[in-house]
Amino acid sequence: MVLLDGSAEIAAGSCGEPIKVNLGDIGYYRVEYGPNSRAALQKSLALMTVEDRLNFISDEWALVQAGRAEPSSYLALIEAIGVDDHRAVWDQVIGSLTRLNRLALDRPERPALQAYARGKLRPPFDRLGWNGSGSGDDDDTLLRSSLIRALGEFGDGDILAEARRRFTGFLQDPSSLPNALRDTVTQLVGESADRSSYDTLLALARKSTVTNERLRYYFAAASAHDPALARATLALTVTNEIPDTIVGGIINTVAWSGEQPDLAWDFVKANLDALAARLGPAFGDAFIANFMTNFNDDAHATELAHFAPAQATSGGRVMTARALETIAISADLKARAALDRSLDQGAQRQAALMRTAGAGWQLACRSAN
Repeated sequence: MVLLDGSAEIAAGSCGEPIKVNLGDIGYYRVEYGPNSRAALQKSLALMTVEDRLNFISDEWALVQAGRAEPSSYLALIEAIGVDDHRAVWDQVIGSLTRLNRLALDRPERPALQAYARGKLRPPFDRLGWNGSGSGDDDDTLLRSSLIRALGEFGDGDILAEARRRFTGFLQDPSSLPNALRDTVTQLVGESADRSSYDTLLALARKSTVTNERLRYYFAAASAHDPALARATLALTVTNEIPDTIVGGIINTVAWSGEQPDLAWDFVKANLDALAARLGPAFGDAFIANFMTNFNDDAHATELAHFAPAQATSGGRVMTARALETIAISADLKARAALDRSLDQGAQRQAALMRTAGAGWQLACRSAN
């Protein structure tokens, strides 16, 4: 059936049967299921094709972000994913957990979230291990890298220790670290860097004549969580050492991967003229507004709305309006997460009831739920 306008009701079997809409993930729309239909599909997750599993899980996460489902319902769905599921499915899970982790920065529920994420991601990593014989771009190799990075960012001590050990070996013998793991290992070393390893990363960046290697080391250094190292990185962005083309990316990396958004914002405000000269029109048109999406609170949204340099051009005003919407969505999701309660219980199993209003499809059983 093709629905071009309006709405329609379609007979779809008995209430509680696993009826999957958008079979094969060929349609460009989201599907919202009623609680019984959703529960039936969750029980049948392993029987779906990879495309349908990914579509079902992605739709649920989209509903969470839109405020039409609670994070706990998505976490319950994660429980049904098999350890050996496809890379695309696990990448979706990694992305959503990473997003929740960013929103939980400096909040009491973050340790519970990170412990939950480690518990869910460690089994698929243990299946793959650190070493593989893939081509470098096969699914197992790519998933291995994603899992290592995510587990490191979620505070897996064994992963972080092994990453540092392998990086030390790489410094002595570059061939000891496969190309497929170099970005990931270097990134984790950067995020947990002390002054010595930070200086090593900068030395490698300055020494290399290969562009992708220089970028790897500069961005890893910019990811350091240590505030003193973050300040050192920011200071480099107004010197000739950092190419103009990556100045914006470096500052955003300090804010995002380095988890120092306030420090980076203070630096931007204190160096407006120097950064505008380096970034050109893009500074007012896009950089400021995009940078502010590192925040998810009303105070920074208000500050952006009244920040004159972001409103100086028509492009800047458009980007600011979009950024304010993004901040509002993030603030709402953060407020609804309440992960300290649901994750302490091992992820709440019961899906939230779907609201009936809104766009897209909604399947609702007409019988008593």
